[in-house]
Amino acid sequence: MLPGETVIASIEPPRTRLSEAVASTKALADLIGDFWIFTRLWGLVSIYSWARDNYMKPPGDPALKILVWAQVGASATFQFLENGAYLASKGVLRGDNWARRGPKWDIWGNRFWLTHVVLEGLRLLRVRQLRYNEDFGAKSKQDSGTGVVVADQEVKVQSEALRRRWHRDFYANAGWFPLTLHGSFEDARLSPVSDTWIGLCGMVPGIVGLVNVWEQTS
Repeated sequence: MLPGETVIASIEPPRTRLSEAVASTKALADLIGDFWIFTRLWGLVSIYSWARDNYMKPPGDPALKILVWAQVGASATFQFLENGAYLASKGVLRGDNWARRGPKWDIWGNRFWLTHVVLEGLRLLRVRQLRYNEDFGAKSKQDSGTGVVVADQEVKVQSEALRRRWHRDFYANAGWFPLTLHGSFEDARLSPVSDTWIGLCGMVPGIVGLVNVWEQTS
């Protein structure tokens, strides 16, 4: 080595069980994210059906009505942005404009998804506050004389199955929160959510869905 020259050595960290587990969890998080994005390509169709059903049979509770329509708007915007960003990243939508637009749409799509997750949490809490009245389309009772919405202290949970369904929906929705929060940051290094938590929490909705399907087929 000549005088004044420097040597830069690159040392890879040793592979341990912990590092391998972290790498596997990150790979699982990436796989879960890509799978869900692909399966949601046709999500605008289901969102339209959801909006139509909500228009034909709206919730009787004013708070639920506002929350559901806000969810429809957030979900439709998210789906449109995500579809554009995903198709651009896969080379289906090509061109310099899409190359620049795709990453921004991806970030904003995740922000609208995060909005939907928060609204769904508020909706579920409102449903629980109404004691699960009239299933998940909970409606407040109105005084027959004044038409004013009144609280019914005698409303009880219709069935244990409904209670379990509420808890599963709540946990599944909570499982999406870390993923959507992480995806809302332009710089992933600023996200307070680690890849490990994304992978672990991302499995919760899948497990809940698997349990629901298992019960339906049993």
